[in-house]
Amino acid sequence: MDRSLKVLIIILILYLTPSLILKATYGESYSLWSSENSWIPDGNGDWKELGSTNKPKPDEPSQVVPLWLLYFPIFLPTFFLILVMFTPLFKDLDHNRNRPPDNQSQPENESQH
Repeated sequence: MDRSLKVLIIILILYLTPSLILKATYGESYSLWSSENSWIPDGNGDWKELGSTNKPKPDEPSQVVPLWLLYFPIFLPTFFLILVMFTPLFKDLDHNRNRPPDNQSQPENESQH
C-alpha cells in the first residue's frame, strides 16, 4: 500500500473514531456535521434554534460539550499529519522502504579452519 494512502486512512480513523465516541457520549448535543439550520444546546438543558430548521426539537435535554472536546477530532489528525510531514522519523521509514532488500542468498564461506 502506498504511504500516502496509509496516511489518509490513519487520518480518517483519527477523525472518525473520537467523533463517533463523542456522538455516542453526548448524543444530539454533539453535532458531527451540522448545517446552519439546526438545534444547538443553550447551556441550560434546553435547545436553541439556529437558522430555520425543518427538524423537530430533540426530546433529550441538551448537554454542554467542553470546547476542547468539540475540536479534539480536528486537532488529533492535524497533529498526526504534522508528525508525518515534518519529522525525520517518518521520512526515514519511507527511505528504508525504497532501499533494496539485503541479499541473503550469498554462499557461505566453506573454508572453515
